[in-house]
Amino acid sequence: MTTILFSMKFFTKYPYLNILGTLIFLSLPFERLLTIEVYGFTLKMSYIFAILFIVVALITFAKKKLTLRAEEIVLGLFILVSFLSAFQAVDPKRTIMISSLFLLMGLIYFFLRRFLPRDSSFYRQIFIFTAFACSIFALWQFFADVYDLPFSFLRDAYTKQNFGFPRVQATFLEPLYFANYLLIALYFNIFELLQNPKNKRILTISLFFIALAFFLTLSRGAFWGFVASALMTVFGTMYFAKSYLRRLMHYLAIILISFVFTLAFVKVFSVGDGLSNYLSQLVKSEKLTSVFLSALSNNNTRVVEVSVIPDNQNELTLEAITNRDYTTKVATQTILKNPLGIGVGNFGLLPEFKDVLATGSYQTVNNLYLEILVENGYIGLILFITFLFIIAVELLKKVMRKDLVSIFYLVTFLALFIQYLTFSTLYIIYIWVFLALFRGETDSVD
Repeated sequence: MTTILFSMKFFTKYPYLNILGTLIFLSLPFERLLTIEVYGFTLKMSYIFAILFIVVALITFAKKKLTLRAEEIVLGLFILVSFLSAFQAVDPKRTIMISSLFLLMGLIYFFLRRFLPRDSSFYRQIFIFTAFACSIFALWQFFADVYDLPFSFLRDAYTKQNFGFPRVQATFLEPLYFANYLLIALYFNIFELLQNPKNKRILTISLFFIALAFFLTLSRGAFWGFVASALMTVFGTMYFAKSYLRRLMHYLAIILISFVFTLAFVKVFSVGDGLSNYLSQLVKSEKLTSVFLSALSNNNTRVVEVSVIPDNQNELTLEAITNRDYTTKVATQTILKNPLGIGVGNFGLLPEFKDVLATGSYQTVNNLYLEILVENGYIGLILFITFLFIIAVELLKKVMRKDLVSIFYLVTFLALFIQYLTFSTLYIIYIWVFLALFRGETDSVD
């Protein structure tokens, strides 16, 4: 952590970009708190700093030749397809707005990766520092809700009344976004522990608390994404960086201990069958959907378990409509009728989800790849998968050269996009900052 507090070496060249770049990293967690609502759109600090960064970068690099990389061309085509999908959208304005957010993400990826230094330890540690701070705040949320204390800043949908225990979200809009962010921090933390023994004590403490907050989010997709990527980390280290294997296992054991602490917290401080609910939701998510909608509609709607989806739309409850099986069914049926897509951001406007809109909520597919398919069409999905494939291949090439940091970038990349099987939002800025971070280690502008 001393790197964050005392190192100023990055501020000597391109000072304005360095300041704005650092502000982007520091503001990444503020997805819900310290935001402004403007005409129904949430304006975040990270967006403001990103736009300023892009403007300054355009001025700074105006005379430099910046070559487009292969995945950037593919990403550009994906964004173009997103804008063109407005022609078949029910709500073209919504499509243009969300496509513009895709463009912003693409631009921050393009410029940030060229600005970041080859050694990005400074920025990786900012990820760890902010995640540690958010994790401590998340623990406050947990106990504040348990003991009915003020200023928990926990949304009603995630309180102990709904789950039997608080499901923390910290400064993020949703627990699953928070968990997604913590996935990055967990792997960065382990890597820095392996590389920076000077900061071992504070990094070990932060690893424990970040992992504790991660498990308290109860994000099933993030949990299984972490399990899969942790196994890949062990195998990758075993074959390409064997000297680190024993220490890696030690740090993974700390994460396992934090999981045991999580179970103990839920057992001791939950209402009713909180622990049983927690464990069951690691396997299935129907109850989470039900209690979330009950909280949204602010009524006494009976929570039901949905095992069969009726063919008659009139027989469906609100809980059934938002069930993942049902949204998947609607998405697959819709794409068969609309191979070019229905327009970015328009899935929730389908007639099947009019009751969800009436609650003030907006339904997504809860699977990024299927949502891209139904909204951007087959062309959009092919382009996006190609974008990810190019990045994965480049990372794998570095792993084959026994580059330790690339092992951690690759498993983090896989963990994030495994979790995307369970949620849909693509314009989360920290995802693109993360992608720029590891790609920037070979692309920085001299």
